[in-house]
Amino acid sequence: MKTKEQRYNELYSSGLVSSIKDLFANRTDISEDYYVLMADYIDSMNEIKDEMLINPTEIARRMPELVKSIQETNLGGIYGRTDDSRIQINQSLNYEDKKLYFFHELTHALQTSHENGREQCGFYDGHDGMFLTEGATQYTAEMLYHVSNGTHLQYREQPRTVRGASNRTPYSPLSEYQYNGNVLELLAKTMDLPLPQVLALGYRKDGRETLKNIYESMEGNQGKFDELMNNLEQIYSIDKLIIYGYSEHLQSSTPELFNMANDDHTPFRANFATYNELMNKTERELVATYMENHDTEYVLQHYNEIAQFLTTPELKNNFLSAIQQLSQDLPQNNIINLNEYRRTQNTEVQPEMPEGYSINEFGEIIRPNGIETDVQVNDNIPVFTPPTEESQVSQPIQSENQNENKLTLKQKVAQFLQRNNLFMNLSFVDKFVRKQLDVLPPATQEIRNINTRAVSRTREDFMNELTNFGQYRNLPPIQRMSDPERLARMQRKMEENQQSNDENERN
Repeated sequence: MKTKEQRYNELYSSGLVSSIKDLFANRTDISEDYYVLMADYIDSMNEIKDEMLINPTEIARRMPELVKSIQETNLGGIYGRTDDSRIQINQSLNYEDKKLYFFHELTHALQTSHENGREQCGFYDGHDGMFLTEGATQYTAEMLYHVSNGTHLQYREQPRTVRGASNRTPYSPLSEYQYNGNVLELLAKTMDLPLPQVLALGYRKDGRETLKNIYESMEGNQGKFDELMNNLEQIYSIDKLIIYGYSEHLQSSTPELFNMANDDHTPFRANFATYNELMNKTERELVATYMENHDTEYVLQHYNEIAQFLTTPELKNNFLSAIQQLSQDLPQNNIINLNEYRRTQNTEVQPEMPEGYSINEFGEIIRPNGIETDVQVNDNIPVFTPPTEESQVSQPIQSENQNENKLTLKQKVAQFLQRNNLFMNLSFVDKFVRKQLDVLPPATQEIRNINTRAVSRTREDFMNELTNFGQYRNLPPIQRMSDPERLARMQRKMEENQQSNDENERN
Protein backbone atom coordinates (compact mmCIF):
# COMPACT_ATOMS: atom_id res chain seq x y z
CA MET A 1 0.00 0.00 0.00
CA LYS A 2 1.33 3.42 -0.95
CA THR A 3 2.01 5.91 1.81
CA LYS A 4 0.64 9.43 1.78
CA GLU A 5 4.09 10.79 0.95
CA GLN A 6 4.54 8.41 -1.99
CA ARG A 7 1.17 9.33 -3.46
CA TYR A 8 1.77 13.05 -2.99
CA ASN A 9 5.12 12.78 -4.78
CA GLU A 10 3.48 10.98 -7.71
CA LEU A 11 0.75 13.58 -8.08
CA TYR A 12 2.99 16.62 -7.73
CA SER A 13 5.62 15.26 -10.12
CA SER A 14 2.96 14.49 -12.74
CA GLY A 15 1.84 18.13 -12.76
CA LEU A 16 -1.77 17.13 -12.12
CA VAL A 17 -2.05 19.06 -8.85
CA SER A 18 -1.02 22.26 -10.63
CA SER A 19 -3.56 21.58 -13.38
CA ILE A 20 -6.38 21.17 -10.83
CA LYS A 21 -5.33 24.42 -9.12
CA ASP A 22 -5.42 26.21 -12.49
CA LEU A 23 -8.96 24.96 -13.10
CA PHE A 24 -10.01 26.49 -9.78
CA ALA A 25 -7.99 29.65 -10.45
CA ASN A 26 -5.94 28.93 -7.30
CA ARG A 27 -8.85 29.71 -4.99
CA THR A 28 -7.55 30.18 -1.46
CA ASP A 29 -10.71 28.88 0.24
CA ILE A 30 -9.70 25.32 -0.74
CA SER A 31 -6.77 23.87 1.20
CA GLU A 32 -3.72 22.28 -0.44
CA ASP A 33 -4.69 18.82 0.81
CA TYR A 34 -8.00 18.92 -1.05
CA TYR A 35 -6.38 20.09 -4.28
CA VAL A 36 -4.15 17.01 -3.98
CA LEU A 37 -7.13 14.75 -3.25
CA MET A 38 -9.04 16.09 -6.27
CA ALA A 39 -5.98 15.39 -8.41
CA ASP A 40 -5.80 11.92 -6.83
CA TYR A 41 -9.47 11.29 -7.70
CA ILE A 42 -8.99 12.21 -11.38
CA ASP A 43 -5.70 10.33 -11.69
CA SER A 44 -7.22 7.17 -10.19
CA MET A 45 -10.23 7.43 -12.50
CA ASN A 46 -7.89 7.74 -15.46
CA GLU A 47 -6.35 4.38 -14.50
CA ILE A 48 -9.71 2.60 -14.92
CA LYS A 49 -11.33 4.80 -17.58
CA ASP A 50 -11.42 1.93 -20.08
CA GLU A 51 -13.31 -0.26 -17.61
CA MET A 52 -15.79 2.51 -16.82
CA LEU A 53 -15.98 3.89 -20.38
CA ILE A 54 -15.64 7.39 -18.96
CA ASN A 55 -13.72 10.60 -19.78
CA PRO A 56 -11.83 11.81 -16.67
CA THR A 57 -10.66 14.99 -18.44
CA GLU A 58 -14.24 16.11 -19.04
CA ILE A 59 -15.15 15.39 -15.43
CA ALA A 60 -12.13 17.37 -14.18
CA ARG A 61 -13.18 20.38 -16.27
CA ARG A 62 -16.61 20.36 -14.61
CA MET A 63 -15.16 20.38 -11.08
CA PRO A 64 -15.04 24.19 -10.52
CA GLU A 65 -18.69 24.49 -11.53
CA LEU A 66 -19.90 21.59 -9.37
CA VAL A 67 -17.72 22.04 -6.26
CA LYS A 68 -18.46 25.41 -4.65
CA SER A 69 -16.55 24.84 -1.42
CA ILE A 70 -14.74 22.21 0.67
CA GLN A 71 -14.62 22.56 4.45
CA GLU A 72 -13.62 20.48 7.43
CA THR A 73 -15.95 20.82 10.39
CA ASN A 74 -17.41 18.95 13.35
CA LEU A 75 -20.12 16.67 11.95
CA GLY A 76 -20.53 14.45 14.99
CA GLY A 77 -20.95 10.85 13.84
CA ILE A 78 -21.26 11.78 10.15
CA TYR A 79 -18.19 11.26 7.93
CA GLY A 80 -19.13 13.73 5.23
CA ARG A 81 -21.99 15.68 3.69
CA THR A 82 -22.69 17.41 0.37
CA ASP A 83 -25.39 20.07 0.15
CA ASP A 84 -25.87 22.52 -2.72
CA SER A 85 -22.44 21.54 -4.15
CA ARG A 86 -20.77 22.39 -0.84
CA ILE A 87 -18.71 19.53 0.60
CA GLN A 88 -18.19 19.13 4.34
CA ILE A 89 -15.81 16.55 5.81
CA ASN A 90 -15.58 15.52 9.46
CA GLN A 91 -12.47 17.17 10.88
CA SER A 92 -11.75 14.23 13.20
CA LEU A 93 -10.97 11.75 10.37
CA ASN A 94 -7.45 10.44 9.79
CA TYR A 95 -5.89 10.81 6.34
CA GLU A 96 -7.02 7.46 4.89
CA ASP A 97 -10.61 7.86 6.08
CA LYS A 98 -10.65 11.44 4.89
CA LYS A 99 -9.52 10.34 1.43
CA LEU A 100 -12.20 7.64 1.17
CA TYR A 101 -15.11 9.76 2.37
CA PHE A 102 -13.97 12.81 0.41
CA PHE A 103 -14.01 10.62 -2.71
CA HIS A 104 -17.59 9.65 -1.76
CA GLU A 105 -18.75 13.24 -1.30
CA LEU A 106 -16.87 14.47 -4.38
CA THR A 107 -18.66 11.80 -6.42
CA HIS A 108 -22.00 13.12 -5.12
CA ALA A 109 -21.04 16.67 -6.09
CA LEU A 110 -19.87 15.69 -9.58
CA GLN A 111 -23.09 13.72 -10.23
CA THR A 112 -25.47 16.47 -9.07
CA SER A 113 -27.59 18.47 -11.50
CA HIS A 114 -30.78 20.52 -11.39
CA GLU A 115 -33.62 19.71 -13.77
CA ASN A 116 -36.98 21.47 -13.72
CA GLY A 117 -36.19 23.00 -10.34
CA ARG A 118 -35.41 19.64 -8.71
CA GLU A 119 -32.01 18.47 -7.56
CA GLN A 120 -30.93 15.17 -9.08
CA CYS A 121 -27.89 13.09 -8.22
CA GLY A 122 -26.72 9.91 -9.90
CA PHE A 123 -29.77 7.65 -10.16
CA TYR A 124 -31.84 9.91 -7.86
CA ASP A 125 -34.45 11.89 -9.82
CA GLY A 126 -35.77 14.06 -7.01
CA HIS A 127 -38.30 11.41 -6.00
CA ASP A 128 -36.49 8.08 -5.60
CA GLY A 129 -33.22 6.41 -6.51
CA MET A 130 -31.08 7.18 -3.44
CA PHE A 131 -30.69 3.47 -2.61
CA LEU A 132 -28.83 2.83 -5.87
CA THR A 133 -27.10 6.22 -5.79
CA GLU A 134 -25.54 5.64 -2.36
CA GLY A 135 -24.47 2.11 -3.31
CA ALA A 136 -22.94 3.28 -6.60
CA THR A 137 -21.26 6.29 -4.97
CA GLN A 138 -19.65 4.15 -2.28
CA TYR A 139 -18.52 1.60 -4.87
CA THR A 140 -17.00 4.36 -7.00
CA ALA A 141 -15.24 5.91 -4.02
CA GLU A 142 -13.77 2.60 -2.82
CA MET A 143 -12.68 1.57 -6.32
CA LEU A 144 -10.82 4.85 -6.79
CA TYR A 145 -9.43 4.68 -3.24
CA HIS A 146 -7.89 1.26 -3.87
CA VAL A 147 -6.51 2.31 -7.26
CA SER A 148 -4.89 5.29 -5.55
CA ASN A 149 -3.30 3.12 -2.86
CA GLY A 150 -2.23 0.36 -5.25
CA THR A 151 -4.45 -2.19 -3.49
CA HIS A 152 -7.52 -4.25 -4.48
CA LEU A 153 -11.13 -4.54 -3.38
CA GLN A 154 -11.58 -7.53 -1.08
CA TYR A 155 -14.95 -9.26 -1.41
CA ARG A 156 -16.10 -10.93 1.79
CA GLU A 157 -19.22 -11.97 3.65
CA GLN A 158 -20.24 -9.21 6.07
CA PRO A 159 -22.76 -10.37 8.68
CA ARG A 160 -24.66 -7.89 10.87
CA THR A 161 -24.15 -4.98 8.46
CA VAL A 162 -27.82 -4.57 7.49
CA ARG A 163 -29.53 -2.50 10.18
CA GLY A 164 -32.72 -4.11 11.45
CA ALA A 165 -32.07 -7.36 9.56
CA SER A 166 -29.44 -9.39 11.41
CA ASN A 167 -30.33 -12.50 9.38
CA ARG A 168 -28.84 -10.96 6.21
CA THR A 169 -25.21 -11.31 5.18
CA PRO A 170 -24.14 -9.20 2.19
CA TYR A 171 -21.22 -10.37 0.06
CA SER A 172 -19.48 -7.08 -0.55
CA PRO A 173 -16.08 -5.34 -0.55
CA LEU A 174 -17.58 -2.08 0.78
CA SER A 175 -17.04 -0.53 4.20
CA GLU A 176 -20.41 1.28 4.09
CA TYR A 177 -23.71 0.64 2.24
CA GLN A 178 -22.89 -3.05 1.98
CA TYR A 179 -26.45 -4.13 1.18
CA ASN A 180 -26.87 -1.35 -1.42
CA GLY A 181 -23.69 -2.54 -3.11
CA ASN A 182 -24.81 -6.17 -2.92
CA VAL A 183 -28.05 -5.37 -4.77
CA LEU A 184 -26.15 -3.24 -7.28
CA GLU A 185 -23.88 -6.20 -8.07
CA LEU A 186 -26.92 -8.44 -8.52
CA LEU A 187 -28.52 -5.86 -10.83
CA ALA A 188 -25.37 -5.63 -12.97
CA LYS A 189 -25.15 -9.44 -13.25
CA THR A 190 -28.80 -9.58 -14.27
CA MET A 191 -28.25 -7.07 -17.11
CA ASP A 192 -24.91 -8.58 -18.22
CA LEU A 193 -23.20 -5.23 -17.66
CA PRO A 194 -19.76 -4.83 -16.07
CA LEU A 195 -20.24 -3.09 -12.74
CA PRO A 196 -17.82 -0.19 -13.57
CA GLN A 197 -19.99 0.70 -16.56
CA VAL A 198 -23.10 0.80 -14.38
CA LEU A 199 -21.24 3.09 -11.96
CA ALA A 200 -20.23 5.40 -14.83
CA LEU A 201 -23.91 5.99 -15.68
CA GLY A 202 -24.17 8.00 -12.46
CA TYR A 203 -22.08 10.79 -14.02
CA ARG A 204 -24.47 11.19 -16.96
CA LYS A 205 -27.61 13.31 -16.89
CA ASP A 206 -29.41 10.56 -18.78
CA GLY A 207 -27.82 7.81 -16.66
CA ARG A 208 -31.02 6.81 -14.89
CA GLU A 209 -33.00 6.80 -18.13
CA THR A 210 -30.32 4.69 -19.81
CA LEU A 211 -30.40 2.21 -16.93
CA LYS A 212 -34.19 2.09 -17.17
CA ASN A 213 -34.12 1.41 -20.92
CA ILE A 214 -31.63 -1.43 -20.49
CA TYR A 215 -33.54 -2.98 -17.58
CA GLU A 216 -36.94 -2.77 -19.27
CA SER A 217 -35.61 -4.08 -22.58
CA MET A 218 -34.99 -7.42 -20.89
CA GLU A 219 -37.58 -10.16 -21.22
CA GLY A 220 -40.25 -9.93 -18.51
CA ASN A 221 -39.23 -6.45 -17.28
CA GLN A 222 -41.40 -4.17 -19.41
CA GLY A 223 -42.68 -1.33 -17.22
CA LYS A 224 -41.05 -2.70 -14.05
CA PHE A 225 -38.13 -0.30 -13.47
CA ASP A 226 -40.11 2.33 -11.54
CA GLU A 227 -41.54 -0.38 -9.26
CA LEU A 228 -38.02 -1.67 -8.57
CA MET A 229 -36.77 1.82 -7.72
CA ASN A 230 -39.77 2.48 -5.46
CA ASN A 231 -39.18 -0.77 -3.54
CA LEU A 232 -35.49 0.05 -3.13
CA GLU A 233 -36.36 3.56 -1.93
CA GLN A 234 -38.63 2.13 0.74
CA ILE A 235 -35.75 -0.09 1.93
CA TYR A 236 -33.49 2.99 1.98
CA SER A 237 -36.11 5.02 3.87
CA ILE A 238 -36.66 2.32 6.51
CA ASP A 239 -32.90 2.15 7.06
CA LYS A 240 -32.92 5.93 7.65
CA LEU A 241 -35.82 5.55 10.11
CA ILE A 242 -33.73 3.03 12.08
CA ILE A 243 -30.80 5.48 12.15
CA TYR A 244 -33.08 8.28 13.36
CA GLY A 245 -34.41 6.16 16.25
CA TYR A 246 -37.75 4.90 14.96
CA SER A 247 -37.04 1.21 15.64
CA GLU A 248 -39.77 1.01 18.27
CA HIS A 249 -42.36 2.20 15.75
CA LEU A 250 -41.11 -0.31 13.18
CA GLN A 251 -41.59 -3.18 15.66
CA SER A 252 -45.35 -2.65 15.47
CA SER A 253 -47.29 -5.61 14.09
CA THR A 254 -49.30 -3.17 11.94
CA PRO A 255 -47.25 -1.12 9.43
CA GLU A 256 -47.24 2.57 10.33
CA LEU A 257 -47.34 5.52 7.93
CA PHE A 258 -44.07 7.32 7.10
CA ASN A 259 -42.71 9.58 4.37
CA MET A 260 -39.95 8.62 1.95
CA ALA A 261 -36.51 9.71 3.15
CA ASN A 262 -36.01 12.32 0.41
CA ASP A 263 -39.61 13.00 -0.60
CA ASP A 264 -42.00 14.37 2.02
CA HIS A 265 -44.90 14.11 -0.42
CA THR A 266 -44.75 10.32 -0.84
CA PRO A 267 -46.08 8.37 2.16
CA PHE A 268 -45.70 4.63 2.62
CA ARG A 269 -46.46 2.09 5.35
CA ALA A 270 -43.68 0.10 6.95
CA ASN A 271 -42.55 -2.09 9.81
CA PHE A 272 -39.76 -4.63 10.16
CA ALA A 273 -41.89 -7.30 8.46
CA THR A 274 -42.42 -5.21 5.32
CA TYR A 275 -38.71 -4.27 5.44
CA ASN A 276 -37.74 -7.94 5.23
CA GLU A 277 -40.38 -8.68 2.57
CA LEU A 278 -39.12 -5.85 0.37
CA MET A 279 -35.55 -7.15 0.49
CA ASN A 280 -36.68 -10.71 -0.26
CA LYS A 281 -38.83 -9.50 -3.14
CA THR A 282 -36.00 -7.42 -4.62
CA GLU A 283 -33.52 -10.30 -4.60
CA ARG A 284 -36.09 -12.74 -6.02
CA GLU A 285 -37.07 -10.27 -8.77
CA LEU A 286 -33.47 -9.83 -9.90
CA VAL A 287 -32.77 -13.56 -9.86
CA ALA A 288 -35.96 -14.20 -11.84
CA THR A 289 -34.87 -11.64 -14.44
CA TYR A 290 -31.46 -13.31 -14.67
CA MET A 291 -33.05 -16.72 -15.17
CA GLU A 292 -35.46 -15.52 -17.82
CA ASN A 293 -32.76 -13.85 -19.91
CA HIS A 294 -30.08 -16.57 -19.87
CA ASP A 295 -30.25 -20.04 -21.33
CA THR A 296 -30.22 -23.06 -19.06
CA GLU A 297 -26.68 -24.25 -19.69
CA TYR A 298 -25.26 -20.76 -19.06
CA VAL A 299 -27.15 -20.54 -15.77
CA LEU A 300 -25.88 -23.95 -14.66
CA GLN A 301 -22.30 -22.91 -15.37
CA HIS A 302 -22.50 -19.51 -13.64
CA TYR A 303 -25.11 -19.94 -10.91
CA ASN A 304 -22.63 -19.32 -8.08
CA GLU A 305 -22.07 -15.77 -9.38
CA ILE A 306 -25.69 -15.13 -8.42
CA ALA A 307 -25.95 -17.34 -5.32
CA GLN A 308 -23.16 -15.46 -3.54
CA PHE A 309 -25.20 -12.23 -3.62
CA LEU A 310 -28.33 -13.73 -2.02
CA THR A 311 -28.27 -12.51 1.55
CA THR A 312 -30.20 -15.08 3.60
CA PRO A 313 -29.63 -18.84 4.00
CA GLU A 314 -33.25 -19.45 2.97
CA LEU A 315 -32.94 -17.51 -0.30
CA LYS A 316 -29.62 -19.12 -1.12
CA ASN A 317 -30.72 -22.69 -0.32
CA ASN A 318 -33.97 -22.32 -2.27
CA PHE A 319 -32.00 -21.02 -5.23
CA LEU A 320 -29.46 -23.87 -5.11
CA SER A 321 -32.22 -26.46 -4.74
CA ALA A 322 -34.00 -25.01 -7.75
CA ILE A 323 -30.75 -25.08 -9.74
CA GLN A 324 -30.31 -28.75 -8.83
CA GLN A 325 -33.83 -29.44 -10.08
CA LEU A 326 -33.16 -27.48 -13.27
CA SER A 327 -30.10 -29.62 -14.02
CA GLN A 328 -31.91 -32.96 -13.89
CA ASP A 329 -33.22 -32.84 -17.47
CA LEU A 330 -29.81 -32.15 -19.02
CA PRO A 331 -27.54 -34.95 -20.30
CA GLN A 332 -25.78 -36.82 -17.49
CA ASN A 333 -22.38 -35.30 -18.32
CA ASN A 334 -23.75 -31.83 -17.63
CA ILE A 335 -25.60 -32.51 -14.37
CA ILE A 336 -24.29 -30.48 -11.45
CA ASN A 337 -23.80 -32.29 -8.17
CA LEU A 338 -24.31 -29.43 -5.72
CA ASN A 339 -23.52 -31.55 -2.69
CA GLU A 340 -20.15 -32.40 -4.19
CA TYR A 341 -19.71 -28.74 -5.12
CA ARG A 342 -20.35 -27.62 -1.54
CA ARG A 343 -17.86 -30.17 -0.17
CA THR A 344 -15.10 -29.16 -2.55
CA GLN A 345 -15.49 -25.36 -2.49
CA ASN A 346 -12.58 -24.91 -0.10
CA THR A 347 -10.51 -27.97 -0.94
CA GLU A 348 -7.92 -28.41 -3.63
CA VAL A 349 -8.76 -30.98 -6.30
CA GLN A 350 -6.00 -32.62 -8.33
CA PRO A 351 -7.21 -33.00 -11.94
CA GLU A 352 -6.58 -36.20 -13.84
CA MET A 353 -3.79 -35.94 -16.40
CA PRO A 354 -2.26 -38.33 -18.94
CA GLU A 355 -0.06 -40.80 -17.07
CA GLY A 356 3.12 -39.22 -15.78
CA TYR A 357 2.04 -35.62 -16.47
CA SER A 358 1.05 -32.84 -14.04
CA ILE A 359 0.25 -29.11 -13.95
CA ASN A 360 2.17 -26.80 -11.63
CA GLU A 361 0.83 -23.69 -9.88
CA PHE A 362 1.74 -21.52 -12.88
CA GLY A 363 -0.42 -23.52 -15.28
CA GLU A 364 2.56 -25.24 -16.95
CA ILE A 365 2.55 -28.91 -17.95
CA ILE A 366 5.38 -30.88 -16.30
CA ARG A 367 6.54 -33.80 -18.44
CA PRO A 368 7.99 -36.96 -16.85
CA ASN A 369 11.72 -37.50 -17.32
CA GLY A 370 12.79 -39.59 -20.31
CA ILE A 371 9.58 -39.05 -22.30
CA GLU A 372 9.93 -37.81 -25.86
CA THR A 373 8.17 -34.66 -26.97
CA ASP A 374 5.87 -36.55 -29.34
CA VAL A 375 3.63 -38.14 -26.74
CA GLN A 376 0.57 -40.10 -27.72
CA VAL A 377 -2.53 -38.90 -25.92
CA ASN A 378 -5.21 -41.36 -24.91
CA ASP A 379 -7.87 -41.20 -27.61
CA ASN A 380 -10.51 -42.13 -25.07
CA ILE A 381 -10.71 -38.60 -23.61
CA PRO A 382 -14.43 -38.15 -22.96
CA VAL A 383 -16.14 -35.78 -25.40
CA PHE A 384 -19.73 -34.69 -24.87
CA THR A 385 -21.83 -35.29 -27.99
CA PRO A 386 -25.30 -33.68 -27.95
CA PRO A 387 -28.19 -36.05 -28.70
CA THR A 388 -29.10 -34.84 -32.22
CA GLU A 389 -30.15 -36.45 -35.44
CA GLU A 390 -27.30 -37.98 -37.45
CA SER A 391 -28.06 -35.89 -40.51
CA GLN A 392 -27.77 -32.69 -38.50
CA VAL A 393 -24.48 -33.35 -36.77
CA SER A 394 -22.42 -35.44 -39.20
CA GLN A 395 -20.77 -32.44 -40.83
CA PRO A 396 -19.94 -30.48 -37.61
CA ILE A 397 -18.55 -33.61 -35.92
CA GLN A 398 -16.37 -34.43 -38.90
CA SER A 399 -15.02 -30.87 -38.95
CA GLU A 400 -14.38 -30.97 -35.19
CA ASN A 401 -12.42 -34.23 -35.49
CA GLN A 402 -10.28 -32.71 -38.22
CA ASN A 403 -9.49 -29.71 -36.00
CA GLU A 404 -8.68 -31.94 -33.01
CA ASN A 405 -6.13 -33.86 -35.06
CA LYS A 406 -4.21 -30.61 -35.52
CA LEU A 407 -4.10 -29.71 -31.80
CA THR A 408 -0.98 -29.82 -29.67
CA LEU A 409 -0.74 -31.90 -26.53
CA LYS A 410 -1.33 -28.87 -24.31
CA GLN A 411 -4.42 -27.89 -26.30
CA LYS A 412 -5.89 -31.40 -26.08
CA VAL A 413 -5.30 -31.45 -22.33
CA ALA A 414 -6.88 -27.98 -22.07
CA GLN A 415 -9.97 -29.20 -23.92
CA PHE A 416 -10.22 -32.16 -21.58
CA LEU A 417 -10.01 -29.92 -18.49
CA GLN A 418 -12.53 -27.47 -19.89
CA ARG A 419 -15.12 -30.23 -20.24
CA ASN A 420 -14.86 -30.97 -16.51
CA ASN A 421 -16.45 -28.09 -14.62
CA LEU A 422 -15.04 -29.22 -11.28
CA PHE A 423 -11.49 -28.69 -12.50
CA MET A 424 -12.29 -25.22 -13.82
CA ASN A 425 -12.98 -24.02 -10.25
CA LEU A 426 -9.21 -24.10 -9.68
CA SER A 427 -7.63 -20.79 -10.60
CA PHE A 428 -4.40 -22.20 -11.99
CA VAL A 429 -6.29 -24.73 -14.13
CA ASP A 430 -8.56 -21.97 -15.46
CA LYS A 431 -5.48 -19.89 -16.28
CA PHE A 432 -3.84 -22.80 -18.13
CA VAL A 433 -7.01 -23.58 -20.13
CA ARG A 434 -7.57 -19.97 -21.17
CA LYS A 435 -3.93 -19.63 -22.25
CA GLN A 436 -4.16 -22.69 -24.48
CA LEU A 437 -7.64 -22.22 -25.93
CA ASP A 438 -7.14 -18.56 -26.82
CA VAL A 439 -5.08 -19.76 -29.80
CA LEU A 440 -7.46 -22.52 -30.90
CA PRO A 441 -9.16 -22.24 -34.32
CA PRO A 442 -12.76 -20.98 -34.22
CA ALA A 443 -15.01 -23.62 -32.72
CA THR A 444 -17.71 -25.07 -34.93
CA GLN A 445 -21.22 -24.43 -33.75
CA GLU A 446 -22.77 -27.37 -31.95
CA ILE A 447 -26.35 -28.08 -32.89
CA ARG A 448 -28.16 -29.05 -29.73
CA ASN A 449 -31.45 -30.88 -29.76
CA ILE A 450 -32.11 -31.26 -26.05
CA ASN A 451 -35.59 -32.18 -24.99
CA THR A 452 -36.83 -28.59 -24.84
CA ARG A 453 -40.21 -29.57 -23.50
CA ALA A 454 -38.66 -31.15 -20.39
CA VAL A 455 -36.24 -28.26 -19.91
CA SER A 456 -39.03 -25.69 -20.23
CA ARG A 457 -41.08 -27.59 -17.67
CA THR A 458 -38.14 -27.66 -15.26
CA ARG A 459 -37.53 -23.96 -15.71
CA GLU A 460 -41.21 -23.25 -15.05
CA ASP A 461 -40.91 -25.27 -11.83
CA PHE A 462 -37.84 -23.23 -10.93
CA MET A 463 -39.59 -19.90 -11.51
CA ASN A 464 -42.59 -21.00 -9.48
CA GLU A 465 -40.39 -21.95 -6.55
CA LEU A 466 -38.25 -18.84 -6.85
CA THR A 467 -41.21 -16.44 -6.92
CA ASN A 468 -43.38 -18.34 -4.46
CA PHE A 469 -45.77 -19.41 -7.22
CA GLY A 470 -46.34 -15.89 -8.51
CA GLN A 471 -46.71 -14.16 -5.17
CA TYR A 472 -43.66 -12.00 -5.82
CA ARG A 473 -43.82 -11.73 -9.57
CA ASN A 474 -46.34 -12.56 -12.27
CA LEU A 475 -43.99 -13.80 -14.95
CA PRO A 476 -45.05 -14.23 -18.60
CA PRO A 477 -44.43 -17.59 -20.35
CA ILE A 478 -40.74 -18.37 -20.24
CA GLN A 479 -38.80 -18.10 -23.47
CA ARG A 480 -35.25 -19.23 -24.06
CA MET A 481 -33.16 -16.81 -26.04
CA SER A 482 -29.59 -16.93 -27.21
CA ASP A 483 -27.39 -13.88 -26.58
CA PRO A 484 -27.75 -12.47 -30.16
CA GLU A 485 -31.53 -12.69 -29.93
CA ARG A 486 -31.61 -10.98 -26.55
CA LEU A 487 -29.27 -8.20 -27.63
CA ALA A 488 -31.25 -7.58 -30.81
CA ARG A 489 -34.48 -7.37 -28.81
CA MET A 490 -32.86 -4.99 -26.31
CA GLN A 491 -31.66 -2.80 -29.18
CA ARG A 492 -35.10 -2.70 -30.82
CA LYS A 493 -36.72 -1.77 -27.51
CA MET A 494 -34.25 1.07 -26.92
CA GLU A 495 -34.79 2.37 -30.47
CA GLU A 496 -38.56 2.31 -29.97
CA ASN A 497 -38.21 4.24 -26.70
CA GLN A 498 -35.93 6.79 -28.36
CA GLN A 499 -38.34 7.23 -31.29
CA SER A 500 -41.22 7.74 -28.85
CA ASN A 501 -39.23 10.34 -26.90
CA ASP A 502 -38.36 12.20 -30.12
CA GLU A 503 -42.02 12.27 -31.15
CA ASN A 504 -43.04 13.62 -27.73
CA GLU A 505 -40.45 16.38 -27.96
CA ARG A 506 -41.67 17.39 -31.44
CA ASN A 507 -45.25 17.54 -30.19
